[in-house]
Amino acid sequence: MPLNDVLLRRSQPAMPSSVLNTNGVEGAINRIFVRWPDINPEAREEDHEKILGQLFDIITKEAWQDVKTSFVISGFNVAFLERYENRSDVRIITDFAFNELRATTKPSVVNALMRIYTSTFSLGSENTEKLAEILRFKTELLGQKWKRLLSEFPDFLVPQQAPETIADFMLVSENPWFSLRQAGLYDPFASGVMDYAHEAYVSKLAPDLKNLDNIEQLFEWLTPEPGKIKTTGNVIVVESLINHWLNETPPESLRQYITEKLTLLYDDPRIRPERWNSVAQKYKDVIFSWLTKEDLRYFTSVVTSTTNEKMWAARRDFWLKLYNDDMIDQAWVAFSPRAERYARQNFSSGRSDLGETRFARQTGRQGTETSLLFLRIGNKIFVDGCHNFKTHVWTMSDPAAPRLFKSWYSCDSDIMRKSMVSKSHNHIPSWQSWVMEKIYATVPKSTYAPVNWDDPSRSFSSRSMEQRNPATDGQFEPALVRRSFGNRSNQNVEAAYSPTPRAHGSQLAQVSQSEPIHHSRPTLESFDIDNNSMVAEVNKLASVFSENDYRSFNLRSSIRRVQKGQTLNTSNKKEFENLFTESVISAEDYPNLSRFLKPIFKETSGHGALTLWQPIIDELVNAANQNRISISPNAKAALIKIKEGEQNLTRTDINAFENFLQNLRANKVSIDQFL
Repeated sequence: MPLNDVLLRRSQPAMPSSVLNTNGVEGAINRIFVRWPDINPEAREEDHEKILGQLFDIITKEAWQDVKTSFVISGFNVAFLERYENRSDVRIITDFAFNELRATTKPSVVNALMRIYTSTFSLGSENTEKLAEILRFKTELLGQKWKRLLSEFPDFLVPQQAPETIADFMLVSENPWFSLRQAGLYDPFASGVMDYAHEAYVSKLAPDLKNLDNIEQLFEWLTPEPGKIKTTGNVIVVESLINHWLNETPPESLRQYITEKLTLLYDDPRIRPERWNSVAQKYKDVIFSWLTKEDLRYFTSVVTSTTNEKMWAARRDFWLKLYNDDMIDQAWVAFSPRAERYARQNFSSGRSDLGETRFARQTGRQGTETSLLFLRIGNKIFVDGCHNFKTHVWTMSDPAAPRLFKSWYSCDSDIMRKSMVSKSHNHIPSWQSWVMEKIYATVPKSTYAPVNWDDPSRSFSSRSMEQRNPATDGQFEPALVRRSFGNRSNQNVEAAYSPTPRAHGSQLAQVSQSEPIHHSRPTLESFDIDNNSMVAEVNKLASVFSENDYRSFNLRSSIRRVQKGQTLNTSNKKEFENLFTESVISAEDYPNLSRFLKPIFKETSGHGALTLWQPIIDELVNAANQNRISISPNAKAALIKIKEGEQNLTRTDINAFENFLQNLRANKVSIDQFL
């Protein structure tokens, strides 16, 4: 007996005599999809064969007694995966699904197969074509989510056109990720049709990816908000960006920006080559060259800023000349704690901190300021260091030679005590001649026992399980919360937040029904800003620095975001904050910009912050609802804690609530009115 007949025999609830208003329910459903777009009933991989076997037996033996619809849908989820498409036993299941889709009047079955079409979409796939063809005749049974999607993308069920249509929509969207979510694609980074839309979108951007605005637009799509990173589809991103620079050199600031962004997204290809395996070698060669230059820049810039060595300038110029003469094949850096802090504070121009794999740590000599520069020149490995550290050299084939791209090194046990050939910098001309000689000379192998460079503690996979604490002098501590971008299904899903539907649509309910405890409120300085005045203030900064200044490049990027009315990330704000801290500009001349950079919740910490905000949580939530401002899951959790008088807020709670307040203000909601 076909599944459809079984379903039709089951008892149905009586239809109401009048049509109910379902706006509130649909709004709640939409909020669930927005909050948990990754939830997918697909079974665990180890259960796939068992599910396929059971469903195959049920279909071929027509043994439908006690079979639940949820199990059948789970089987469809597995059967339509691309890796099973050519199996004859699985074809029995997919053919059955096609027949059921044609015959069914059950919205649950149609909606499930619409989701399967979206998530398993593959151009040229027979399954994709058949699903699309049948679904085009079943749209009246689709839920509100899918109907809204089809309203925005009428060609969504035309496989050859769907990715291009979505890509065109993304091109004209100021923020493609958020716009796609509003259009009904609640997880724009999901697999399937969005993989193809991503490729189409990047292909359309590619001809203009020499332009900074377009490059920023691409990276804003790839990292739309903290914690959201598109880690797939990297090949077309890398090749489209680098293609413009195969035969010419980009401006220094642009090269730095692209290099930092790509390594933040996809890791350093010298350390995690598996993530770059599909990128053509000619593009990787450009990246390798840029990374070598970046490592030299990091080392020379940090040492220049953190040491007073008289001979350092001459050594720096010598190494840079060797790079410019194409003699340096690879470079790597191991920073002391103080130097690492300086690098992270001064050399990040992206959305977040410099990636953990951008350089290693130097752990030897307790309390030392020594940082190390590793260079591969021909078949030699040179290690230079600051603070009177000698230059050491090995032949690459020497078992005692240090390996590049490890996560930490000891300048004592790994370098000094393993080296047979070294030279001090007391006389620069003599030192330079020595380096040039050793590049071509035969260097005796070390007689010391080699270091175990394959020790797991040396790998960055081990280091990635630690979290930097800026307050601990550049050291590392175990992470309390570990986040993986590699497997989206493993992301933490918080306990459900229970919104109450409202008459005016799908808006967030009050956080708690408990009565707030009222307290007198202290008098605070204004937190509100005049957006037009702030833009005018920022416009005055546009010509402060010259076009060729590195910081000017990053500052101009931040200025552009203000001029476009876009949200500023931490890095953007840091650019403006530096101008105030370095007394380049003053709060008197730039009052709105100064006020904008100050925190809101954190600024009230000296005024009994929790008792100050607790009575007005409902008002803040209502303001967010009325202005259609989304509230993140972390912010919702923080709002609940503050409303209930929780005194021990975590750092995540504090940051989430601060971001919530900043988001209100960015959407022109007055904070002062509540205080």
